[in-house]
Amino acid sequence: MRETLPPNEFALLTHLPEGGELRLLREVAGETGLDQSLLAAAAQELEAKGWIRIEEQPFIEVALQEAGRLFVDSGGKLPEIRMAEILAAEGPLPLPELAEKLSIDASSAGKSLRFLFSKGLGKKEKGRIVPIGKPAKAGTPDDEEVLLERLRESADGCVRLDAAEAERFQEAIGRLRARDFARSRDRVRRSAAVTPEGARTIREGIEEAKERTQLDPELLAEFERLCRPGSADFILDHPDYTALFTYSVFAGTVR
Repeated sequence: MRETLPPNEFALLTHLPEGGELRLLREVAGETGLDQSLLAAAAQELEAKGWIRIEEQPFIEVALQEAGRLFVDSGGKLPEIRMAEILAAEGPLPLPELAEKLSIDASSAGKSLRFLFSKGLGKKEKGRIVPIGKPAKAGTPDDEEVLLERLRESADGCVRLDAAEAERFQEAIGRLRARDFARSRDRVRRSAAVTPEGARTIREGIEEAKERTQLDPELLAEFERLCRPGSADFILDHPDYTALFTYSVFAGTVR
């Protein structure tokens, strides 16, 4: 017996390999034109029937903000990296003098100190900013710069990090958010695969349920049975009548 499926379930099931290989719902959405949320709902229904299995992989999506876009387009170095280079070359400096050498105001320089300190590149001692160690060699970017470069090269201004990468870049993401260079959010990558039971169902035959978008003779007859005065089933003649219609459309006035 052929199984009749709602359109979204039919679309998903017919776009999954019968061999049981996993496929991203995002890819199916691109091929069918359906929203991923609709496919996710259809996937849950098909999984409940035992016809598919779903796998979820959490990831973090990092998106470049306007301030971050302006910075990467400028091609400059992060302020604390420039600070570290100046301090390594000239030794301890008062903040106003360090800001002058950076060509930024003292307030902006003060905000950059938190990143200099958190990266272990400097500390404040007796009213001066003192270098700690040496900045990375030229051409050796830190994780924040690596992430910014990946965001710059991304076509949609987003980078998607799996669990291992998210752990590596955790501090870098926090700093980019603190600068308003980027935002991040937890996401889930969903994949689906046909089960042996689902493959058997497909072989036996499935079809798409046709949606009714207008009154056909069957619906019209149902409407007249319930709503035409004189009908034995006229709704207003039965005060305790209760019904639920999920697809009928009525237009008119009840007096």
